[in-house]
Amino acid sequence: MRNLLLSLMAMSFAVSAAQESVCINGDWQFRYAPGPRQADSIAASGFYDPERPARGFTTVKVPSCWAVQGFEEPVYREFKDAPHSEGFYLRHFRVPRSFAGKRVLLHFGGVWASAEVWLNGRWVGRHDSGFTSFSYDVTGHVSADADNLLAVRVRQVYPGYVCDTYDDWSLGGIYRDVTLEAMPAKRWIDAVRVVTDFDKDYRDADLKMKVMVIDRHKNTLPGNYRSPGQPYVLRFTLLDAGGDTVQTVERRVAAHTSTGRETAVTMRVAEPRQWNAEHPYLYTLRVELVEPDGVSQASVQRIGFREVTTDGGVLRVNGRPVKLRGVNHHDEYPDVGRATTREHWLRDLRLMKAANINYVRTAHYQHAKGFIELCDSIGMYVGGEVSLGGAGGMAVDPGFTAGSMLRTVETVERDVNNPSVIYWSVGNEDALTGMYLRAARVVKALDGTRPILLPWNADGSLPEEIDIRVPHYWTAGEYDSLAATSDRPVITTEYTHAFGTDRFGGLADRWRALTSHPAGAGGAVWMWADQGIKTPTRRDEKRYGGIVKDDPYLRISSNGWDGIVDSYRNTTRDYLELKAVYAPVRTACGSVDIADGADTALIAVRNDYDFTPLGSVRVAWTLCKDGQRLDSATVRADAAPHSLGLVKVPLGRLGAVGRGETAYVLMVFADSLGREIGRNSVELKPASYAEGKPAAAAAAPSVADNSGELSVRAGDMEYVFSRATGMPVSVSKGGTKVMGAMRPTVWHKFNEGDMTIRGRKFAKGVSPDKLVPGKAELTVARDSGCIVLRSVVAYVANDSNRLEADMRYRIDGSGRMAVEYSIATDFQTNMLPLVGLQAAMSPGTTLERWFGLGPCDTHPNKREAAVMGLWDGRNAYGTKQMRWAEVGSGGLMVRLTAPGHLVRDASSPDVLRFATRVLCRPEKGRLKEPGTRLPSKGTYNGTLCIE
Repeated sequence: MRNLLLSLMAMSFAVSAAQESVCINGDWQFRYAPGPRQADSIAASGFYDPERPARGFTTVKVPSCWAVQGFEEPVYREFKDAPHSEGFYLRHFRVPRSFAGKRVLLHFGGVWASAEVWLNGRWVGRHDSGFTSFSYDVTGHVSADADNLLAVRVRQVYPGYVCDTYDDWSLGGIYRDVTLEAMPAKRWIDAVRVVTDFDKDYRDADLKMKVMVIDRHKNTLPGNYRSPGQPYVLRFTLLDAGGDTVQTVERRVAAHTSTGRETAVTMRVAEPRQWNAEHPYLYTLRVELVEPDGVSQASVQRIGFREVTTDGGVLRVNGRPVKLRGVNHHDEYPDVGRATTREHWLRDLRLMKAANINYVRTAHYQHAKGFIELCDSIGMYVGGEVSLGGAGGMAVDPGFTAGSMLRTVETVERDVNNPSVIYWSVGNEDALTGMYLRAARVVKALDGTRPILLPWNADGSLPEEIDIRVPHYWTAGEYDSLAATSDRPVITTEYTHAFGTDRFGGLADRWRALTSHPAGAGGAVWMWADQGIKTPTRRDEKRYGGIVKDDPYLRISSNGWDGIVDSYRNTTRDYLELKAVYAPVRTACGSVDIADGADTALIAVRNDYDFTPLGSVRVAWTLCKDGQRLDSATVRADAAPHSLGLVKVPLGRLGAVGRGETAYVLMVFADSLGREIGRNSVELKPASYAEGKPAAAAAAPSVADNSGELSVRAGDMEYVFSRATGMPVSVSKGGTKVMGAMRPTVWHKFNEGDMTIRGRKFAKGVSPDKLVPGKAELTVARDSGCIVLRSVVAYVANDSNRLEADMRYRIDGSGRMAVEYSIATDFQTNMLPLVGLQAAMSPGTTLERWFGLGPCDTHPNKREAAVMGLWDGRNAYGTKQMRWAEVGSGGLMVRLTAPGHLVRDASSPDVLRFATRVLCRPEKGRLKEPGTRLPSKGTYNGTLCIE
């Protein structure tokens, strides 16, 4: 293993050099082999021999994935039942004459999953690791200013390939850039290592640089003594973001003929601009190898002054505690698979920044170098991950030592200088074994400046090399308990699952429970984008992945519907929820009490930024009452990071707040460029409510009994009840029928979130939305000028599935009907989606508007993206947390006040359900938090008012 490590470290890792390079992306020749037998036959034919004609090859673009190009149906995860197909590549290319006499490296950014390489008919090497970048010295293989033939055999299945398969597509191909790089042949810069080390006040910093220079001169003196050779100079130049020189240091290095030498240089920098995700300031470091006749080579890279520590069990960047607002990310896009480009990376990162995301977990493998560099410049914390997850039996097999070390060293050495990478991760959801511990210790030896974690491992007895505890999918209470007592930082690299479009509940509870403690450093939602792969042919084959109905060419596995954005990066309801939960600026509470006669409301605003003062944020407030805007202004508030500021809202235009009215302030927060951070609504609760004008004397309600129906008239309202069911069968206003029959409800059309938690199914033929009412007990009485009705009725499917509704109606002389009800449920299923009342709107009647938290859907554990407001109801579908709604026709309106939720399905738009309780949104197909279930056996109380 020692020899393996030495040989790996001798390779040229991530020296971003300014010397000559040639990119050989473009048109390659490709031949597909559907199985090992055909692949071995192609290999045996000598396809790599320049003297043999290439038969059976076609032209493809590289980088690419051959499944996306239609050569085979894409495979999700492992190739258990899929053919072990392979691909063969040929590329003719030329390099300039200037390459002659120089050392030449062949770089592969990524090949999935195993690459065997020949150049001009000569075998170069084999690389077994699907996600790491690798290089070969091809100095003796390539010819300058002549035709060269590069040949590559790509295997998808090989011993150890399962560490290249995760909860995602397995896509064979040369999917990242292929380049050749020329440098001096006798002496060259092999690697540049950069560490920034701040003083105790985090003001000044030491820029510590180590440069490995390899010397291959062979001069000797008589007697076989080595020649002292030629000394050289290493010149270090630090430039600011504007290109101006900050400092230059030169170091003369004595000759070291026929051996390499690492030279360490420290540059003291006074008050450098610090790098963090909120302010990603980058410097440019230029390291030049200066020979007697001038500069022979230069390494140029962008660096950030950034230091990560975990002292005291708190994750800190540059001495300040940070909270990681994260997502898991796959480096893929439907049209190209894993052959992503700068355009794809920018699209993702800009959408992430707009959603207040500051942290990406590269699940579960090394992403493209260009993606990491964009994280440096845009400002995104990155969890760098060694692709060792799911090793299974190999995790205890000494035979996999070489493979595990290859992945470990290549991952760390490529990205070790990128400031955005703030920790290293080894594997994914694996038990601790000697292999994983050895890999972690090698990571620590290669880079002692970053903490290390093992995803899913949160035990307090983890070895000292493991700096961070990492639970997955715990409850809010469990996160709270762990973070409150942990002596190491806690990062939950997967904590809420965004599967489908109707789950993702509990994010706010988990996030706040974890991050309310100093040790709770944050987490990453699973997942950023739906894992869709688009192929050029339509095949209705569900063997390896499903088909999206509105795009028959897009494959999404049943396990891949994970994103808060869809496969093409269109945002979803879950994206909005995450943005609201992660908002670093928000109101500190949802309501504020105001004293009688108060002329100002003070609203506390949380500044949860780690480095940004609240003064840089624009705060726009709007004073409202029942949806009517009364006053507004844009202000700024002062507060340091991790503290509270106050916003004063004048109440002069508010006036009196009557019973049944809602006064509130809408707060919208934007950054210095005007980009919205988030918005909240704060209800203003007066000490006392103004009494309205006394109602004009109204005639007492009248009651008429008409052949099985009971009609109650009051004012311009008429309510007709069925004596058989004791429930209203119509509601009319001004002689126009507005609403039809009303009944208790415990059901709505199942969405895919409901389906995963329903549990035990109903017996055949049992449908809770078609319960048959029994005989009602209906009584009528008068009380203080009102008509009071009460009915008790059972709705039955069979002996094991029923409910009983106890209904109480009070109708006053103005025509207002107040309903109080109690519904006792007894069903043979796991839980119910809702409990309440439903009514059908009459033909020609529409849901005009509703007031409450909107405009998006809300559930008890999924409501952070909604704000108080008055919303258009005509296209309002889903579940809305409402206070009141208005239905009507032609200006004739009926208001229905029902604290709870308004539920409306697009499949039955005329049916309105007023739910006193609705089921919480599940996380990963289950409800684990206390109080999130809606038991199928229980008693539920509610109210409804119609006027």
